[in-house]
Amino acid sequence: MDIVEVKIDKKEINFIVWILPIVSLLIGGWLLYKYYSNLGPLIEIYFKNSGGLEPKKSFVRFRDVKVGVVEDVVLLKKGVLVKVRMHKDVKPFLNDTTKFWIVKPTVEIGKIRGLEALITGPYIQMYAKPGGFSKTKFKGLMEPPLDSDILNGKIITLTANSSYWLREKMPVYYKSIKVGSIRKVILNKTDVKIIVSIKKEFKDYINDSTRFWNLRGIDINFDKDNLKVEVPGVSQLLIGGIEFETLDFNTSLSKKHFILYPSRSDAFENKLGKEKKYIDIVMKVVDDKNGLLRVGNPLMYKNFKLGFIEYMNSYLDLDTLKITTICNAKLDVSAFRGEEGFIKALKKGLKAEIIKSNPIFENVKIKLVFKGKGKIKKYNGKYMIDVIRVKENDLMAQIRHILNKIEKLELNKTLHSLNAFVENSNKNLNTLLINSNKMVINLNSILENNETKNLPKNLNITLASVSKLADSYSKDSIFFVKLNILLKDIDKSVKLFEKIEKKIDNKPNSLIFGD
Repeated sequence: MDIVEVKIDKKEINFIVWILPIVSLLIGGWLLYKYYSNLGPLIEIYFKNSGGLEPKKSFVRFRDVKVGVVEDVVLLKKGVLVKVRMHKDVKPFLNDTTKFWIVKPTVEIGKIRGLEALITGPYIQMYAKPGGFSKTKFKGLMEPPLDSDILNGKIITLTANSSYWLREKMPVYYKSIKVGSIRKVILNKTDVKIIVSIKKEFKDYINDSTRFWNLRGIDINFDKDNLKVEVPGVSQLLIGGIEFETLDFNTSLSKKHFILYPSRSDAFENKLGKEKKYIDIVMKVVDDKNGLLRVGNPLMYKNFKLGFIEYMNSYLDLDTLKITTICNAKLDVSAFRGEEGFIKALKKGLKAEIIKSNPIFENVKIKLVFKGKGKIKKYNGKYMIDVIRVKENDLMAQIRHILNKIEKLELNKTLHSLNAFVENSNKNLNTLLINSNKMVINLNSILENNETKNLPKNLNITLASVSKLADSYSKDSIFFVKLNILLKDIDKSVKLFEKIEKKIDNKPNSLIFGD
C-alpha cells in the first residue's frame, strides 16, 4: 500500500496567523490613543470634608455639562484630597479664576435646590473664566462663593445691631415681589452683617436712596390722634425675610454697605444725620433715678432719638450709701456729622439729664443738652458723657399742682347751688307765666270798657302794645321757648359737672390722661 505524503504550505499558514493579531493591535492602539488623547489633566482639590463624594461615581459639572469624574478620595489629617480626572476641553479653564464647591440637596422656602444631587448624589460644581491652563491644585469651597457673576445677580451687604432671627435662604422682597435671597449671616463683635443677592433683572432697583428693613417687624405709628399698626402678610410674617424700597431712581449706587432697620417705620423715621453710625459711649449715673433705668431707654436730643442704653451694671458705695450705675450705650454720631463732630460737641458742653417721660409708669429717658463747658473724658477706652442732676419735670409739677387744686375744690356745694338755681328759675318762670296771663285778662277787660274806649288815641295804642307784650310771654312765645332752652342747657351742664365730679373722685388724674 502506497503512503501518500501530505505537504503543508508554510507561507499560507504564516500569513493567516499574523494578520489577525496585527489588525487587533492596530485597533487597540487606535483606541488607546483616542482614549489618552481625549483624557484631560488630573487635578487635586482640597476640601474640609468629602461632602459625600464617591470615587468613580461623583462627577464635576461646569455650565450644566459633566466635565470630570472623581477618581479617588484621600483622607488627610485635616480634610480630604479629591483627585479628579478632567476632560481635555476644560483645560483652558483651569487657572486662578477656577472655583470648586460641593453641591448637596438643600430645602429652601418654596423650593428644593440641588434636586439632581438628590438623585445622583453630591457632585462638584465648577466656575471659571478662560485664561489658559496654569493650575492642577485647588482649594475647594463647601458653599457657593459670594460672587455676582457666579450668583448671576447683585451682592449687597447689610449691617444691623441684631440678626432679627434672619437666616440663609430667606427671601428679599420689593413691593411684595421676591427679587432675591439672603446668602449669609455673619456675626461680628460690634454688629451683624447680612449678605443678600438680588437677581440680575432687579439690580437697577437699588441705589444710594434704597432702605432695607426686617419684614417681621410690626410698625406702630401715631398719626395725629390715631394709632396705626401695620402688620405684614401672614405668609411673610411666618417665613420672614427682608424688604426694601427705593426713594429716588435718579440716584446712582456708590454705597458698599446698607443699614438693615428693625421695621419700615424705623427705616423712614425723621432722624438727624444721613446714615446711622453708632459708637460706644459710657454714662455714670450716681444716685439719680438709677432704679428706673432700663436697657433700651432712649438718648434724646430735641425729640430726636440718637441712641439707646445697651447694657448697664450698678453697685452700692458703702461709704456714701449711694448707688452708681455705669450705662453702656450706643450713640449715633452721624447726628454730629461723624466722630469728630461728636468730640467737638463734648468740648462745647454736651451732657445728659435723666428725666421721667411718663408720670404714671415712671418711665425715664435720657435727654442730651448743652450746658456749661465740657471736656473729653474716657472710661475703659469709651467716650464718657457727664450726667447732671435735674429737678422734677415741669410738666409733672404742673400736673400735681392741678390735681391738688381739684381736690381742694368744694364741688358738692357748687353742684347744689346750680341745682337750686335751676329749680328757682323754673319756679320763677311758672310764676311769670301765671302773672302774664292775669295781666292779659285784666288788660282785655279794661280795653272792653266804654270809658277806656273814649281815652285818647295814643293811650289806646299804648295799651294795645302792652297787651301784645303780655301775649308774647305765653307758652308758645319766642321768649318762653328761648328761656326754656337756656334752662335746659343749664340743667345739662349741672349733670355733666356731676359726672366730672364722680370721675375725679374715682380717678384724680383722669382729667389729664383720660380714662
